[in-house]
Amino acid sequence: MEYKLFGSLDVSRGGIAIEIGGLKQRAVLAVLLVAAGDVVDFDRLIDDVWGAAPPPKAKASLRAYVANLRRLLSHGADADRLITTQHGYRLDLGNDTLDTHAFEASARAARSALAVGDADTAFRAATAAMTLWRGDLLPEFHGHEFARVESVRLGAMLVDVVDARFDAGLRIGKHTELIPQLEAAVAATPLREPLWGYLLRALTAADRGFEALHAYDRATDVLQCRLGVGPSDFLRDLADGIRRNCVVVEPAWETTHESRRRIVGRTAETAQLHDAHRAAVAGHGSLLVVCGENGIGKTALVSAFTEEILRTGFDSVWVSQPDGVPTSPLWAWTRILRELRIEDPIEATAPAIVEALLAEADRRERSVVVVLDNLEISDAAAVDVLDLIVGRLCASRILLIVLCADCHSASAGRRTAFDRIVDRSDVVTRRLRGLRLAEVANLFGSVGGCEPTPELIARLHRRTGGNPFYVREIARTVRSFALPPVIGVACVPDSVAGVIRRRVSQLPRAARHMVEVAAVIGDDVDVQTVADAAGSTVAAVQRGIDAAVSAGLMVAAEPTIRFANDLVRQAVGAQVGVVRRAEIHARIGVGSSSAPAARQDALQLVR
Repeated sequence: MEYKLFGSLDVSRGGIAIEIGGLKQRAVLAVLLVAAGDVVDFDRLIDDVWGAAPPPKAKASLRAYVANLRRLLSHGADADRLITTQHGYRLDLGNDTLDTHAFEASARAARSALAVGDADTAFRAATAAMTLWRGDLLPEFHGHEFARVESVRLGAMLVDVVDARFDAGLRIGKHTELIPQLEAAVAATPLREPLWGYLLRALTAADRGFEALHAYDRATDVLQCRLGVGPSDFLRDLADGIRRNCVVVEPAWETTHESRRRIVGRTAETAQLHDAHRAAVAGHGSLLVVCGENGIGKTALVSAFTEEILRTGFDSVWVSQPDGVPTSPLWAWTRILRELRIEDPIEATAPAIVEALLAEADRRERSVVVVLDNLEISDAAAVDVLDLIVGRLCASRILLIVLCADCHSASAGRRTAFDRIVDRSDVVTRRLRGLRLAEVANLFGSVGGCEPTPELIARLHRRTGGNPFYVREIARTVRSFALPPVIGVACVPDSVAGVIRRRVSQLPRAARHMVEVAAVIGDDVDVQTVADAAGSTVAAVQRGIDAAVSAGLMVAAEPTIRFANDLVRQAVGAQVGVVRRAEIHARIGVGSSSAPAARQDALQLVR
């Protein structure tokens, strides 16, 4: 017998298809096949087939379906394949074949061969596995939980197989053959950085370096537009190598990606995280909020901490609320429950989720670190869970870490429920600030591969505000293009400009116009001058300033307007075209004097 679950449920004997019957009867067989020879008890079968609303005589219907299947699957002298036990039913596969089993076997063979350097065998095994994937698993049963769980498991395995095939194919020189497949793969799943890495390697091996750099730019745009982050160290290093014509095509993603980003500074913040974790281990959990502007190093700091926690044997769960992607209510918290292997509450409400988490914490003998990223942008129901659980963490082994943008950066009239939670006395808030001069020198020297002068570091510190992301990207520019440091520091790296452009684009239109006008005029300019140049009122400009402060583009500095740092101002100003820039300067000239000569000078400037 041959059973196939990919694409649709198909059964055949000797190549001849067998009609299995109606949807419910097919569902019974599908559940038994997914169980892979294990006994499935009667109640679970009924739940899997009928869900929450089984018929009054579900067991009788189940027995009838099993009897029909037993007759269809038996042939001649064949022993019964469907075995009845005291508690349920089991499908005896014997020498029969199941496509999901063959897929898993080929996937394991590919990974094992790749681990020992046998790329040729790995490529063949991965190709065989992908050939078996005829489509989604059991699409006719997508609404059933048993099919969903198995589909998620095998889908994760497929991702691994795809990576192994591309990796092995590049190692054995199939770069030209793989380029169209890689282009299709990144088009289908553009947020998977390993695929972009394989594409860059394939294009470079095919002597198409310029196309590889263009692909890197596409990857950067996708990540910045969809997630608001730049490429990883792995992808940046790969692009740097292509520019220097010294890219290494051989290493696998996993091997190269193992090098972790080194944390510069943050000694006090790291110590505070470990102190909070030790308290959680002793049964005194807490909520720690880590906030700061984009690129300041929140994710890097907490990532390094959780990696150390995992290495010492403790549990950690990290869930990030996606920005701009619609999600269901309480999405982040239900993800946490599933990561901790906690059964979802019957009613997914804030109180039920809190009770489920605390019950799991009581059951465990060791602490758990839960990291929530971007929770402040989620729905009100998600914040309600945070509000309910905060007061009860002190008697649990849960350390809850929330990463968010600067707290209370918006005007008081727009404070959110999340902001009010941060104000509680039982919540610890740690705001990350820019690196100090010595730390900037350390980071720039290690990434840029050069020894900067004190004067250069002082200038870099003023220009970036000590933001680690900005410092690192400028250092990468210096190293990648072999620039003199004094020239590199004056640049605005594309990765930095992209992040800033995205933040500006998310501002209201009037605020975006005000920010661009202020960037053209300069830093530390008074509000009235910006209002004149923007053709607006002081009140409207002030509202724009509030929005820009919330976005991390400006800092509150009444009565003048100040950008977060010079790099931000330059990146924003670079978006303004020559003609519009002239118009802004003309309005400044006209606004500062009503004399005809001033008007003529302004008009001449525009012309």
